[in-house]
Amino acid sequence: MAAEVHNSVDFAVVGRDASSAARSFDRQPGAMPRDIPASRAVELGKMFEEHSLTAGLDARLEALPNREPHAQRARRTAVEGGGRFLMLGVPVVVVGGVPSDHHLPVLASRVDFGDGVGPR
Repeated sequence: MAAEVHNSVDFAVVGRDASSAARSFDRQPGAMPRDIPASRAVELGKMFEEHSLTAGLDARLEALPNREPHAQRARRTAVEGGGRFLMLGVPVVVVGGVPSDHHLPVLASRVDFGDGVGPR
């Protein structure tokens, strides 16, 4: 497991229809597949290629030379106005424009996901 995490790959979606292909691929939130285990990278590339061909889109995945640190990813997402992404499979929500000069209340709701997961 540690090797899978350590050797994960971040991808960029490139090509004339990159934006449309990334949105319609819908395997991860966001426009770029991140933290893909190395053992699944080739498979994901093939899936994306098939998706693009089937949809008639000019787009492909390219492995980035370096992974973006999670903290930097969160900062960038906040500057872009907020959004969501996966961090090693864990959903992360980033909110931009939150005031930092005073405390804010945090509200949550309990949800039961069932199937052995239970309430969270």
